[in-house]
Amino acid sequence: MRLLHTSDWHLGKRLVDNSRKETFDAFLNWLLTQLKDLKVDVLIIAGDVFDTSMPSHQSQEQYYRFLARAVRSGCKHIIVTGGNHDSASFLNAPKTIIEMLNIHVIGDAKDNPEEEVVEIKNDNGELQAVVCAVPYLRERDFFSTKESDSFSQRDELILAAMAKHYEAVVQVAKEKMKGKKVPLIATGHLFVSGGNVSKTERDLYIGSLGQVPVDIIPAEIDYLALGHLHRPQIVGGDTTKNYCGSPIALDFSEGQQKKIVRLVDFEDDSVLVKDVEVPRFDRLVHVEGTKSEIIERLSGLIEEKVPCLVEVEHKGIESSENLISLLRAMVKDTDVEILIIRDTARKQQYLASMVNEEFVAEMTPESVFQKLIASTLANESYKFESEEQKQTYLKDLQECYCEILHEVLADEVK
Repeated sequence: MRLLHTSDWHLGKRLVDNSRKETFDAFLNWLLTQLKDLKVDVLIIAGDVFDTSMPSHQSQEQYYRFLARAVRSGCKHIIVTGGNHDSASFLNAPKTIIEMLNIHVIGDAKDNPEEEVVEIKNDNGELQAVVCAVPYLRERDFFSTKESDSFSQRDELILAAMAKHYEAVVQVAKEKMKGKKVPLIATGHLFVSGGNVSKTERDLYIGSLGQVPVDIIPAEIDYLALGHLHRPQIVGGDTTKNYCGSPIALDFSEGQQKKIVRLVDFEDDSVLVKDVEVPRFDRLVHVEGTKSEIIERLSGLIEEKVPCLVEVEHKGIESSENLISLLRAMVKDTDVEILIIRDTARKQQYLASMVNEEFVAEMTPESVFQKLIASTLANESYKFESEEQKQTYLKDLQECYCEILHEVLADEVK
């Protein structure tokens, strides 16, 4: 059996105001060709099909048109799991209809683990593999805050609940195998410890919970198809547990990354994993340096006469007056389009004059809240009977804020 593992499409994602419809179309057309030419039996899309919970009509059309064409490509089974950017209810909506086409969609975690298990059968109805199609596990899906007496226990209890969820789904899968030796495959949309994060991934948890230890995943799984991290990477040196990464560069920090999908062959007792490189369907270039260095680099890009989207970051100490108008004039009527111009030098010079302030880039929601507390308590109207009472009050306030922030970030999908 041959499987193709992809994830993190983020259909509909824009670069500033630049629509990348043509880029997404080119990738989907390329993927359809791969399904056909490589004779793929099973396609797994491990989360973040869309960039937002309310995808545009254009993005929806791309998704459904792809599924319709993929069914005709010869690929017999398609499995789609929800990611943190996806709306589970939106993905699940056409479930009954598309299951008739052997397209299985699991948008969110289920109370009944059997609903997350997909049996892969051949044309003769014989079992070829079993897939534990585990989607992005939102805290509210399987964990109640009432279970913990304090905020400090949250991470430990949530990890235990996640491990229990995987164990339950894998147990159902093993029961369906009935002792037959077929590949046991699982999906996940989470941040496994040791992974490398790109700028485009969001921190969805407070504290250490953002990183999940790999040992919460049952060891008997033959192949673990992960999504969420945009940089392709393997987990713990095991090629059968890996992230395929996003198939296209989603921002300028990913512009030079090699993008892939994973091709997985199950032969007898072996699992062979091969990388299939995805072509670059557009070109993202980050240009930084002094004013003169930026001008020189842009001049070189213009001479290449290859369409590209550019992010400019000025880091020089010399005057950057009229920088924006100068650069815009340079690229007018050329193949180079500047989407972003940042003047890091000017920002740092301005912030440096604010002796007691942090750089904006270094500020976090927690540090802003701490500053607000300090400013508020400086008001003499706030009195405490003792230092101990004050510290208890501050501790409770901080825990409440972190709990609220935790919920907000976990619920956001963009």
